[in-house]
Amino acid sequence: MNKARPKTYGREKAKHWSMRLVRNDNSAPPLTVQVREGIRRQILDGTLAAGDALIPQRQLCKILDINHVTLTQAINDLIKEGLLRSEHGRGIFINKLTPPCVGIVYRGALRLLQESPVYGVVNSEAVRVLTQGNVRVTHITGEAYAPELRFGPALEKVLNADVDAYLTIGIQNDEYLSMLSQSGRFLVAADATPTQNDFNAVICDSFREGYLAARHLVDNGHRQIVFVGEGRGHHPADPEKHILIPEPDSMKRMAGYLFALTEAGIEHDFQHAFERFPAEGTAAQARLRRLIENREVTAAIVLHPRTAAWIAERADVPREISVVCFGQPEKRGRDWTCCSSDMAGVGKRAAERVLALLARRSGEAAKQPEDSPALITVAPKFIAGNTVRKIGDAPAHLHYHRQQLAAHAGPQQ
Repeated sequence: MNKARPKTYGREKAKHWSMRLVRNDNSAPPLTVQVREGIRRQILDGTLAAGDALIPQRQLCKILDINHVTLTQAINDLIKEGLLRSEHGRGIFINKLTPPCVGIVYRGALRLLQESPVYGVVNSEAVRVLTQGNVRVTHITGEAYAPELRFGPALEKVLNADVDAYLTIGIQNDEYLSMLSQSGRFLVAADATPTQNDFNAVICDSFREGYLAARHLVDNGHRQIVFVGEGRGHHPADPEKHILIPEPDSMKRMAGYLFALTEAGIEHDFQHAFERFPAEGTAAQARLRRLIENREVTAAIVLHPRTAAWIAERADVPREISVVCFGQPEKRGRDWTCCSSDMAGVGKRAAERVLALLARRSGEAAKQPEDSPALITVAPKFIAGNTVRKIGDAPAHLHYHRQQLAAHAGPQQ
């Protein structure tokens, strides 16, 4: 008669049960928490496979030198989370894990997302962080870039996806994002500028981008600096198209630009303009051309790289005009000075926020205060090129002001 096959206790690797417990240290978590998290780690890293029986509690208490109450509480917490199950008369067993799934939402086709020099970086970094966190990733994308998809993929397609959380990339429409946040799933929006912050958003610090760009020019002696931002378009109630609605990021960059000029004591009542798209013949470019031709400005801060390329293409633009732009411009005759968004940092922080929300979801029916929406900013990178010529020194009083600014600057989120 064959003997019954003995239970498998954690793949028979007793050394895995010698988890180190920190004692006699006021900063260490309680023993119950240490035991619970130790068992959790062994389940997530595969040391304990689905179907394995947990080592008998009496034996485990002896190995870890803990009392039965401590171990029972840790095990009950994991049973509530679904990582363990109790079978009467048989013992405690490891459940089969179904890792959570995050849907990365992008308005264009997946190929366009992967090939994008900006959002492709956000996507690849987010995927890397999520997969390292034992989370499955699926892409919910549109078929192509088209006017009807400017907000994002069809809502029905996104809302019907079998995912636990959304991570959107480059979707700016508040109404569209609010629909996703009301679905009952977590939402983290990368490179979004919400007007009503009822969801998590991760953005580059646009204000500091504008400040750094203007400060760089001021430090090189420039006093006549024009700022050319970008608009979202005209308001539907304005048939004559007199009023252009600025992009929120453009407004924040302009605020940083104005702050730097005010700090330096420079007049700036006329030195800004907005455009819809950088194309020949726009009012903003006509104004910029006039300022340059009349020698009213010595430097330009332009939001869109295509505008920088437009300046470079014009034979009548003096070579001594200094240019700072945001993003990576096309190289057409000039090595531009750039204030570049850390898009890899945006993708990383967005993915980390998703992981934090999913980790707190288990066993919590009610939304906790720490789950409240957050606006997370990522510091920009300033890349100095050779377009900014030094025509003087920065005002002497700026050194003192910047010391004060650094002393009172809040920590980066």
